[in-house]
Amino acid sequence: MNDSVSTWNESAVKMSEQERSDLLVRFTIYIFESSLLIFLNFAMFIAIVRLPALRAQYTILCGLLFTDGLMGFATISAGIGRNVILLSNTQDNLVSRRTCMFKPWNLLFIWTDPMTSIMLMVISIDRLLAVCLPIQYYKRSAKLGRWQLIAAHTFMLCSVITGWSLAYPENKPLYPSICWSSKGIHSGYFVYHTWLRIIAALTSVVLYGIVVALMWMRARRIAASTRWGVNLSVSRFSKRQVKLNVSMGISCLCTCIFYVLPICIELYEVVSGAESEWLGSVMSFSQIISNLNSICNFIVLMYRHADIRRAVLSLLTCGKISAIVPSSTVANFAHTVRNVKSVCQLQQNNEAKLVWGQSSLMSGKFVEGIIHQ
Repeated sequence: MNDSVSTWNESAVKMSEQERSDLLVRFTIYIFESSLLIFLNFAMFIAIVRLPALRAQYTILCGLLFTDGLMGFATISAGIGRNVILLSNTQDNLVSRRTCMFKPWNLLFIWTDPMTSIMLMVISIDRLLAVCLPIQYYKRSAKLGRWQLIAAHTFMLCSVITGWSLAYPENKPLYPSICWSSKGIHSGYFVYHTWLRIIAALTSVVLYGIVVALMWMRARRIAASTRWGVNLSVSRFSKRQVKLNVSMGISCLCTCIFYVLPICIELYEVVSGAESEWLGSVMSFSQIISNLNSICNFIVLMYRHADIRRAVLSLLTCGKISAIVPSSTVANFAHTVRNVKSVCQLQQNNEAKLVWGQSSLMSGKFVEGIIHQ
């Protein structure tokens, strides 16, 4: 999330010692939290990508995990870089917008801030397709996921290039060297940047409300197809999709609390320019709050999805724990055994009917011969 509003007045010539100490604490929290964010997201990303079956099933989810991992890199670079500036006591030196634009954290924030919201919206669109077009989605889920990711990143690439082209000409030293993210992009683009994030995040929440309503309407149909053994593979795929829908619904609730709310507060700050002790305190830790959303996503996925959990544990233990879910293996084996038994029983019945038919024919000929005699 964009940490564009500082807790100190940029018009001041010198930063007070108390403000400097507060920022040192804040950026230290950045470092520890973002380290956890990088580890969790990239561990799950690698665990899914290295298994073809999971990679095909969770294509869109991989995009979100990768984006959240990049957000971790942006946050940790901001924490380390700004702490170095504060500890060297050069935070009051003035630099240009172009210089701020090329700071490592701002190069990442301009991409990851809106991309996190956009990926949440893409996941909601993907879930809507899975519910509305289950058979078509079953056949083309991986391809649909790839095209959605390509479209989202292409749009974001065009936006980022526009933002950089607007900020690059500004080369006057007007901003503190700590380089808040709002100072690394053009002021007009920053307004667009903020609106894009909040619209994408709110759209993801609204779309997911529609997904939940449609999901429960189709639940009985899925149960019926399983009960009668019709399209069993499709039914199992649909069950996994329903489970993912519920997991993403829980994640959507976390998004409202930990992501949408801080963005709304930031938008209020941008539009009104109001300053208060409470609002400044919330904005000071908005980055920390927003990162909790990604951590909640990891917890929900690990708790609810045995296949993802086993894949992550297999990666972390270097294969000592199998990535295959035992319960699924047993269930598949039992289903195969039942199918084999059914086929064998059918063959036995057919053979019995054939023998009985041949016996009846021979008996008929034998009786006919006695009568003629």
